[in-house]
Amino acid sequence: MWAIENSRDAIFDALTRREVFGTSGPRIAPRFFGGWDLDPTACERVDRLQYAYDNAAPMGGDLSPAPADGAPGFLLWALADQMPLQQLQIIKGYLDVNGEPQTAVYAVAGDPDNGASVDTNTCQAISAGEMELCTVWTDPDFKTDQSAHYYVRVLEDPTCRWSTRDCNSLSPDQRETLDGCQPGMPTVVQERAFTSPIWYTPE
Repeated sequence: MWAIENSRDAIFDALTRREVFGTSGPRIAPRFFGGWDLDPTACERVDRLQYAYDNAAPMGGDLSPAPADGAPGFLLWALADQMPLQQLQIIKGYLDVNGEPQTAVYAVAGDPDNGASVDTNTCQAISAGEMELCTVWTDPDFKTDQSAHYYVRVLEDPTCRWSTRDCNSLSPDQRETLDGCQPGMPTVVQERAFTSPIWYTPE
């Protein structure tokens, strides 16, 4: 969670605001804000964080009412832990004209085809990502009369799955006895982080 200090009151305030995020293990640190008419160069500002709090709703919050025209903009960035980051995605959930829930995935920063890979025999990663990714993105499919929520998914460059590391540490005879070492088991994962959503509700 994003709290102003490490105290009981500040932590519960952050929980109440729903300004929280999760990861699959690594200490990736994502930030996510949504608003109207955001500065497209906000990632270059030295006061980026203060600007975001002054002009947008943080993760877990609600967008203010929509203006007569335009679409919401989102400022998102993430700091890597030990492995570089491959991409930032925005996941949008909404109801279609029939009232059925739908999901759209937008790749908004980084490069999903950056060439990063991993040697599964040694678990040596060949990284090509960035230690920080930041962008300002505007929803190209926004409809003022359509409820929606948005959250960020951060993906690292690929690494060995835990079972691959375990299997590599065993002798060939030992590997044959473990289901996790058999052909067909996933050998690579992409660790990730995900934020709480920002919500839009039509008036």
